[in-house]
Amino acid sequence: EAAHLGLINRAVPAADLDRVVDEAAAAIAAKPVEAVALGKALFQSQIEMPIAEAYALAGRRMAENLTFAETKSGIDRFLAR
Repeated sequence: EAAHLGLINRAVPAADLDRVVDEAAAAIAAKPVEAVALGKALFQSQIEMPIAEAYALAGRRMAENLTFAETKSGIDRFLAR
């Protein structure tokens, strides 16, 4: 029910919780540190903004992310496939 209402990303059985948390943590840890920090700062700063302002800020931050060396390298690796 909570997932359906958008209160959580997903629900998992208790027996799977540790594995799912470990997988989520590993996925975040594998991301570029600069991008994660930018995303966290964006999330915190846009919480109280009107939706249009929040979207505009998010667009600027996504463009900023594209300037990071690690992001550029990841895009180059993806395009080289």
